Amino acid sequence: MESMDWTCREASAWYALAAMKKSALARAAAKRNRLKTGDAADQVDRAVTQILQRLRSGQAARLPGLGTLEPGKPWRFRPETESRDDR
Repeated sequence: MESMDWTCREASAWYALAAMKKSALARAAAKRNRLKTGDAADQVDRAVTQILQRLRSGQAARLPGLGTLEPGKPWRFRPETESRDDR
């Protein structure tokens, strides 16, 4: 099977096509979790900050259900693969 590793630039290009803006993500999180939009936006900010701190300190950042961002130059995104049990 071909490797599915992506550089951050490749992941960013994909993200640009499929991404939500932070405000839309905060609104969706607020609605789903019955929070104020501002509180949800703060949580999104904290999550992004934690991911960046891990990467900058040389640690991988796992995003359950999505994959793992791995440190390096450039950072790499390794999508989560579907296991046989998930099929």
